[in-house]
Amino acid sequence: MLVGEYELTITDVTFFVVLLVVLKKIIKWFFAGKINQPVKYEVEPLEPQNMTIDEIQRMRQEEKRCLVVVNDKIYDMSSSQDLYDNNRDLFEAKEGCGAEWEPICARKYPFVGLVVEK
Repeated sequence: MLVGEYELTITDVTFFVVLLVVLKKIIKWFFAGKINQPVKYEVEPLEPQNMTIDEIQRMRQEEKRCLVVVNDKIYDMSSSQDLYDNNRDLFEAKEGCGAEWEPICARKYPFVGLVVEK
């Protein structure tokens, strides 16, 4: 194909397409906003202690702690606040979570203590 006095070859077209793709990526990278890394919630660890259900409820409300009861064991999920907020109805049930959550909580979250009667 003749453009003016220059004849385009397949090599010229390929080079031009590659050049356009590279320029597009450079421009996109240059104008793209900086992506922030997700923030991990930093909370002070609780001292190991046994608590009643009323004390757990009070800490959930007043101190905004994400305390989970699994088989009468209390775990602090405050470092995974998003997971806790998305499953609040499950984690805040009076009878606690199902037994399937125990190995997950035991592996990932700090053990706080046991649920005791008043």
